[in-house]
Amino acid sequence: MADRYVPSGLQGAPPAALTARVEAALGRAWSAWSKPSTGLSAAHRFLVELDDGTSVFVKGATTAQTAAWLRNERAALGAAPAFAPKEVAWIDDGDDFPILVVEALVEAYWPVQAGGTQWRAGDLERVFAAIKALSELQPPPVLPADQNQRASDGWKTILASPEAFLRLQLCSAAWLDRHGETLSSAAAALDWRGEAFVHGDMRSDNICLTDDAVTFVDWSEARRGAAATDLALFLPTAHLEGGPAPASVMPHGGPWAAQQSAELALRAADETRGAPPWLLRVFRRLARINLDWAIEDLGLPARDK
Repeated sequence: MADRYVPSGLQGAPPAALTARVEAALGRAWSAWSKPSTGLSAAHRFLVELDDGTSVFVKGATTAQTAAWLRNERAALGAAPAFAPKEVAWIDDGDDFPILVVEALVEAYWPVQAGGTQWRAGDLERVFAAIKALSELQPPPVLPADQNQRASDGWKTILASPEAFLRLQLCSAAWLDRHGETLSSAAAALDWRGEAFVHGDMRSDNICLTDDAVTFVDWSEARRGAAATDLALFLPTAHLEGGPAPASVMPHGGPWAAQQSAELALRAADETRGAPPWLLRVFRRLARINLDWAIEDLGLPARDK
């Protein structure tokens, strides 16, 4: 995950080799470029204006890991055209530095903006419907399949050594002693397996809207799995941004909420992975939302902090 924690603002100018390869593939020169204001990835990412006045989005691998993500993303794009940006060019010489060029979507509405996330009336309902429709598509067999061992039991980790978790001030030690095993059992019952199309990184900065479409970007973690995966991941973030409580959209989501609350709490408590402080704070807030979702669904007493 270390590759993920590289803000766009810390990346430099486009390397000459990247520019040359894209210009050769498109037969057009770059006239201007900018970096996206959101996202965390070690991959090169540039919004590029070409000499004919059109714009494209360029994403180039920088490591073997980002190359694998990019090849996975390209496979997913072709299988979900109604929900993905259109491919403009794919540049892959068989090395560890493929390049994906897609439409820029500069005319779309992006809810994540410089001043914060702004969902317009009806936007979230459209996104929820699009997530459900995506899950009903047939995913390409080349996408990896989710397995239950993918998710370790975070609550067992927390219960074995609760000090870092308790410093997050989500509950007292007494509350955790009484109800931690129930949360652990719920998380352990979660079944990630399935043949639904899973985007895998469903968050607000990966979503834009036009009058007739909802488009998801950054498909590097796309896979085959349980149909509820993307919605369960997105609902707590949507609630943090002013959307409905997760339980009102996805009742009986207790196992998802329990698993996600532990995973996010462990991330929030771990300052050794290189995540910036603001991201650790977001992890904590999302852990709290998921924990309250799990508590409601599982019928547990409210947190005492």
